[in-house]
Amino acid sequence: MFTLLIIEPFAEDSGRYECVAVNVAGEARCDADCVVQSPTKPDKPTTPGSEKPPHIIEKLKSQSVEEGSKVIFRCRIEGKPTPTARWLRGENIVKPSRYFQMTRQGEYYQLVISEAFPEDEGTYKCVAENKLGSIQTSAQLKVRPIENLDAHQHHCTERCLRDRGYASTIQDNRYR
Repeated sequence: MFTLLIIEPFAEDSGRYECVAVNVAGEARCDADCVVQSPTKPDKPTTPGSEKPPHIIEKLKSQSVEEGSKVIFRCRIEGKPTPTARWLRGENIVKPSRYFQMTRQGEYYQLVISEAFPEDEGTYKCVAENKLGSIQTSAQLKVRPIENLDAHQHHCTERCLRDRGYASTIQDNRYR
């Protein structure tokens, strides 16, 4: 039996986690959703009307980038209590990884794609929620192929395989 232990979890660690076991006989997969909730604090009395549902101040902006480029989707959303956000590509939740990082600083919510590839194209959404409501903003990502595709083809293939759990089966031919 194997265990995934998250030391000092934060709400950003919430998401779907997948375990993939691979050997010569094949592979086995299982996944689970993990929800990390903030510690509850005693409710302070609030001024009537001071709570607000999420409201978009700055929408996400569509982008067209060259393959392999860094992408930053950023929006500004206010609300009280502070909204929590989740990111989706199409209807699929974007999971945090070395390629996808989600952050919040004050009212700014951000998704960073460290290297964009054609399979990352699509509609990205930020869905923000608090106890008073939910709101979303979306934008398109278009990834333009680079001039010399052969130079980056192996890297993209390696990333696609690694993200699908085949890291141990990849042979690196870049330096031979």
